[in-house]
Amino acid sequence: MTNMGGQEMKTKRKLDALLALSDQPDENHNKKSRLLEENMVNSSKSFETKTKKVAESLKSGGPPNSRKFDKSKKNKNGSITDKNKKISEGAVSSQKKSPKIELKGHGKAALLSNLKEARIPLQVADLQSLLAFSLLGNMAPYRPFRFCELERPGSISTVLCVVLEGVGVDHFDQLEDAGDGEVEGGADFPWIRSNLDLAEVVSPASYEGDIPQELGLVQASKHMLFNLVPKYGSMEAVKKHLETKRTVKTTYSVAPQTTSDTQKDERLGKKLELILNVDQMRQEGFILPVSGKENKYEDFVNTKDKYKEVSEDSPLIAVDCEFCRTKNGQELAYICLITEKLEVLYKSYVQPSDPVLDYQTIYSGVTKEHLRGVTTSLSDVQAAVRQLLPSDCILVGHSLNSDLKVMQMMHPYVMDTSVMYNLSGHRRHKSKLRELSSIFLRKEIQAEETGTEFGHCPEEDAIATMELALLKLNKGLAFGDARFAQNGSQDYSAQLGIEEKKVVEEIASITLTSLAKRGKKSLCVVVSKSLEESYNKIPSFVFEAKLFQTGEYYKSVIAKTKRSMTRHNMIISHCDLTSCAKLSTAADTICSQLYDSLPKNCLFVVIFAGSKDSNAAAAIKISKS
Repeated sequence: MTNMGGQEMKTKRKLDALLALSDQPDENHNKKSRLLEENMVNSSKSFETKTKKVAESLKSGGPPNSRKFDKSKKNKNGSITDKNKKISEGAVSSQKKSPKIELKGHGKAALLSNLKEARIPLQVADLQSLLAFSLLGNMAPYRPFRFCELERPGSISTVLCVVLEGVGVDHFDQLEDAGDGEVEGGADFPWIRSNLDLAEVVSPASYEGDIPQELGLVQASKHMLFNLVPKYGSMEAVKKHLETKRTVKTTYSVAPQTTSDTQKDERLGKKLELILNVDQMRQEGFILPVSGKENKYEDFVNTKDKYKEVSEDSPLIAVDCEFCRTKNGQELAYICLITEKLEVLYKSYVQPSDPVLDYQTIYSGVTKEHLRGVTTSLSDVQAAVRQLLPSDCILVGHSLNSDLKVMQMMHPYVMDTSVMYNLSGHRRHKSKLRELSSIFLRKEIQAEETGTEFGHCPEEDAIATMELALLKLNKGLAFGDARFAQNGSQDYSAQLGIEEKKVVEEIASITLTSLAKRGKKSLCVVVSKSLEESYNKIPSFVFEAKLFQTGEYYKSVIAKTKRSMTRHNMIISHCDLTSCAKLSTAADTICSQLYDSLPKNCLFVVIFAGSKDSNAAAAIKISKS
């Protein structure tokens, strides 16, 4: 208290000095002085109180700044401000940013919870696309849209893929058949059945393939192959240089008609119901007439000056365009219009207004030679279209918004086959025209490269688009649209009007480890010693892995996998349990231990490899802690 007295004396002297500076202190000045004195004294008392609290805190062993961690205090508005509350809110916000995975139609149709005869098994390639997308994000060549939706892949901390040889879908189906009873001396996989939603997967062994190839080799995209042609001289040389893998490809065809199909369907397609409304056109990226001087599409022209009211008798005209890239972006290079009778109404190469930077031949099919001497301009095309189109016609296209953009034209009545046909049930995931043509028309378009010929033909594409539109009108609104189907139901494919078939083929591939290396990601592989030979058949995969290890027994594989979890972006852990005496116990222990060892927000994928006579099973899960 002595020190505090000294503090008060200093304060008093400062106050006296201030008062002495005034030669003629008036009443207001004295009032201000008294207020100043009171504030100085209060400040001194506050200082004394703080000092006392610090002393008490030091005696009790607490930190001097422990007051910062008080539960709460009121701010000026009377509301509670709480640091712990803010931390909690931050945790909630962080949780909202966690990755999320959800099964879609094909994924739900493969679940073991469905009846055996109702399931539609997934492919190992589906799981591979999920692994690649989780590791590489938008750099991945393929996405898992066919069977699941993965949100925020960039939030995934680690990807762990566990493969267990010796276990297949039959082991789990036996348990379902037995009900709650035990099978094979208590082989009931308690952790797996309680924590994982299993789905049936086609076993690679059934078509003389294997898991190392199916996971380690990624089908090379057309763009990848095209980019390698200058290096190796020809497409044939490129395919000879790359690794190949034997895989099963799912193909689709239109299901045969039944008696009920021939009866009148009340929901048969109608032109007016398939025309996109304004909101749909906006969602799909169509350019709409907008008033205002700053409209960047002010140079776009209407297909007609005046339009008649559209009706069921309005004619359909299909359009397809091919593009080249200039300094202004995509410009029209080739166009074709097709009538309902599948006859060419108009077809022309078009000279872009600026020098071509990229002919995009792999997609457009257009080369420098094709445009040499061409004098037709964009304005010529616009004039021809305006003259040829009836004022009530309905334009049909596949992602038609892109075609109209390069034509720099607007049209009010449009049908889009990328909208009316939907195999995924997801609006943003659109099937390619080539795929739809193969499935529903049984016609292959945009065929594989022959010699140096690449790309699309607008006449071929426009005809396919028109045929798809006419087929839709004939079959009904639900035909070819997964949004009308009940996801995961027994009749999933039947409701789409298609049937699935499996075809085994050899495909040119690149390694998953090389993709990881390009994306600056670390991929580690740990396998049982007995499986090493299978991986050595893909030397580039093993060589390009950041780390490749083997274990004599499955326990050593698991131990090495655990040590790698925080060191690599992806770990593939492949255990051979074929000679394990307690198969179910080993599989259950491996899955539970590895999952419990994962940090938060890791993708956990487990594949039970199956055999030649038994399909595989798989499950996916995001770790929560």
